[in-house]
Amino acid sequence: MNYKFAQFIQTPGKKAKSFSDVFVAQPDSHKEELAGKLFVVLEINSKDTKGLKIINFLLDSIVQNFYQNEKLILRERLSTLKIEHIFEASLAKTNKHFTDFLKNERIKINASDLNITTGVVFENEIHIANIGTNKALLIIPNTKPEENQERFKLVDIFKSSGHEEEKIDRIFSNVISGHIPEKAALLICNETLPEYISKNKLSEIISSLPPIGATEQIKNITKNINAYVSFLGVIIKSTATPKTQVEARERVKINSNESINKLNTTESETEQLLTPSGMINFKKWLGVLSLPFSSFSNNKAKKSALGLKDKILVKRISTSKKISGLLSNFFSNLFIAFSRIIRNINQAKIFKTIFSLAGLKIFFGKVQNFFARGKLNKRKILLALSIILIVVFIFNITRTKEKNEKIVEEQSYSELTEMIEKKQNQAEASLLYSNDEGAKKLFDEINSLIEELPTETEEQQSQYNEFKEKFNVQLEKIRRITRLDDATLIDNLNNLNSRANPQNITLIASKGNLYISDATNKSFYITDIFEKQSTTIAELDKEIIRLDYPLLIQEEEKNEIIYFNAENLISLSAEEKTTEIYSINLASSDVVDMDIYNSNIYLLNPSAGQIYRHQRTGNNFGSPTPWINDGSNIENAINLAIDGNIYILFSDASIKRYLRGSEVDFDLELCDPPLESPTKIKLSQEEDFLYILEPKNRRMLVYSKDGQFQMQYMSETFDDLKDFVVNEENKKLYFLNGTLVYQTEASHF
Repeated sequence: MNYKFAQFIQTPGKKAKSFSDVFVAQPDSHKEELAGKLFVVLEINSKDTKGLKIINFLLDSIVQNFYQNEKLILRERLSTLKIEHIFEASLAKTNKHFTDFLKNERIKINASDLNITTGVVFENEIHIANIGTNKALLIIPNTKPEENQERFKLVDIFKSSGHEEEKIDRIFSNVISGHIPEKAALLICNETLPEYISKNKLSEIISSLPPIGATEQIKNITKNINAYVSFLGVIIKSTATPKTQVEARERVKINSNESINKLNTTESETEQLLTPSGMINFKKWLGVLSLPFSSFSNNKAKKSALGLKDKILVKRISTSKKISGLLSNFFSNLFIAFSRIIRNINQAKIFKTIFSLAGLKIFFGKVQNFFARGKLNKRKILLALSIILIVVFIFNITRTKEKNEKIVEEQSYSELTEMIEKKQNQAEASLLYSNDEGAKKLFDEINSLIEELPTETEEQQSQYNEFKEKFNVQLEKIRRITRLDDATLIDNLNNLNSRANPQNITLIASKGNLYISDATNKSFYITDIFEKQSTTIAELDKEIIRLDYPLLIQEEEKNEIIYFNAENLISLSAEEKTTEIYSINLASSDVVDMDIYNSNIYLLNPSAGQIYRHQRTGNNFGSPTPWINDGSNIENAINLAIDGNIYILFSDASIKRYLRGSEVDFDLELCDPPLESPTKIKLSQEEDFLYILEPKNRRMLVYSKDGQFQMQYMSETFDDLKDFVVNEENKKLYFLNGTLVYQTEASHF
């Protein structure tokens, strides 16, 4: 192909008022020879994600409809099929697919917002289709400029061809065909570029520099332009040799004998160059074979010469005939043997054995012994040489096959890495514009492609790790993961008690203290979050069995935390640092959680299929009142949280919402990775947040109260997550992990 391509794109990032992309296909050599090289320049005037969706769809559709067109397969057999017709057929398919895409995705867009140019370059022909305001500028050098005349002639192809605006139901309606003249170049760009860089300047840059150099020069100019606009385009430059140079070379005259000698030499050199590696040069070997026989016949002629020219001539003719017959039989047997060997060419183990260093030594040792036995005749020599030739031939064929397989593997590897890099860049763009749905689809493709990468060499392993690392970073972005690996350790309870076994954590922000219960040791640990110091309340005189489900009650200057203690409740006074027993009439001992709302305590009893409400009277919580009245099945409930509505967490990781005793609509949005074994839910009383703790995946998830996923906090440090608390006023998070207490910044507000 006598054209060179170079592409460029420069956007102002998030401040861009449009989505844009440039694509130049990189087909393999066979596909390029059969179908040419495809290019697309797109700019969609849209600020929302529909523009990105349209770009991704059109790029995939245009490329697939052209290179996967069934007519390309027929073209290998039917030369009458032209690339122009195949290109037009592929655009017709794209038109239909695009209309269906807009309907299915319910996207509304005006034709005036689409600026798309696509084309294909095949041999010396170029075919282009366009919609919108993109420019196709043909730059032709003026070979004989006169005074006050421009050095370059600039032609706007779309303008001069009377290109009409397409309708939205048919974005491509006609194709412009032609060829780029010698020494000329074609610039396909968006409308903005020639508005900021003059056409004369563009002509000067593109004509004087190779395409890649020209794109870099254009980038250097546009990056200094202080405007929130995009610049993009493709440069296609003709590299065909001018006819005048060819004709000049043809007019050179040389001597006839010299010409014949040079021609013979050239023929020999060309034959060597064009002979595939691994193939035997039979002319060369015939010459080698003829040497011993010619010397043999000459020596014999000298010994038996009778002095008569005719007898000597007869002797020579007789010997040459014998040699000719022997050679004929030799090559006949050689090709028969070769054809049989080729049938078993895939038996790699045999070849590896034969062509190992030890095998070759043994083989040539036997050949040497064969020649060292003594008197040899012509048949033995031919037999030995035929065996050597066969071995060498098979060796070269095997090496050639391995080399070709390696080339194919390298080419496939290169195409695979380019595809992964392209998909990752598309995913990055989707994330930039919050197109999570599009990014998720790309991630599935990227992961499959990465897993196809070979990792046999260090270089391949390094490339695999690089792609995998970038994939994981992008995956965490779409999963909205915030890593807490730098969380601050503010307390280690083992320093207070080597046998500490804490269960839960409660924050009294006004005091700056965390209160941590330990029923096993009948203790409470108090951690000062500012001084990072801790004290213990131990040797309690109360009978303590459990210290579960802490409830904070704040009244003026009094702060108390109430814990569930099997058959009663225990209150811890934050001011007095003393405990007190509260009585409660339990409907069932199967209590898995409790919460408080409007001074009433609610106990979750899954086995009874009920939530019981207890009204407080002094230090006593009265008789239970069933709260659920719609017969809901809560057998697998494990946790609850109240803010007027009651949210119940179930063992299958589902959450249901209830109001006035009846279930109401609530859908929890899926997260990635999905919830498996959550243990706790908590609600913000001031903000619109629902928190879920899942120790198995070492994370705490943040949802809105209507079930919309917001983000998730994760850390590899959290290997024994027990509880957490959120300080919304100071935007801090506190986690109880085993006997360790961590503090970190909250970023979801």
